[in-house]
Amino acid sequence: MLFKLILLIFWLCEIDSLEVAPHVEISSGEIEGLVDKSVTGRQFYSFEGIPYAEPPIGENRFKPPVPKKPWKGCLKANTQYACIQEQDFIPSSDGKQTIIGSEDCLFVNVYTPNLEGNLDVLVYIHGGAFVLGFSGLIQPRILMDRDVVLVSLNYRLGALGFLSTEDDILPGNDGLRDQILALKWIKENIKLFGETLIQLRSVELLLEEQVYISIRCHQNQKVYFTEPYLLAAAC
Repeated sequence: MLFKLILLIFWLCEIDSLEVAPHVEISSGEIEGLVDKSVTGRQFYSFEGIPYAEPPIGENRFKPPVPKKPWKGCLKANTQYACIQEQDFIPSSDGKQTIIGSEDCLFVNVYTPNLEGNLDVLVYIHGGAFVLGFSGLIQPRILMDRDVVLVSLNYRLGALGFLSTEDDILPGNDGLRDQILALKWIKENIKLFGETLIQLRSVELLLEEQVYISIRCHQNQKVYFTEPYLLAAAC
């Protein structure tokens, strides 16, 4: 009898320690994330692959991004995505290049050490000369030792994001428009990631060199962020 009681206690402790997947209701619908741990073992919540725009395919290809329409049910936010790109910037000896990623790639990732509180938000926009890179280049397991919310985002690359015929048919720079729409999504939704609303003290951008330059060209969009910070020094 005593042995069974001990087993029951251990079982109850195990149940109590199970990591419950976090759920958040955002403007487009419900999402389910994951529980992860930082490099020092601190628990944080991960939401990867949240769509902020409709897939830029078909009629939406070479067009400004369209905000994501609401969905039904619960979206599992546990997958990272990359926009279509060449895997190797320099071709191999046989002249072949590997294409990776997908056209359906306009997603953000959100990481937070807690689901309530008064937190600053860091937004990472990757570099790669507008032809390479993806939101997963920054790893949250180090930053989640700090009391900040980390958001990373994808935007269209190469011809799909920046091809232009310099007229109204194909004005170009849709990749920059993706960035702006993602910043707008963050401004409208990040406060919803909490049992109580996250009160934003600041939204700061972590940028690679060429992205820093592009953001500086959009000073009228500064309503969406507080201050940009350059990660890579100029050559």
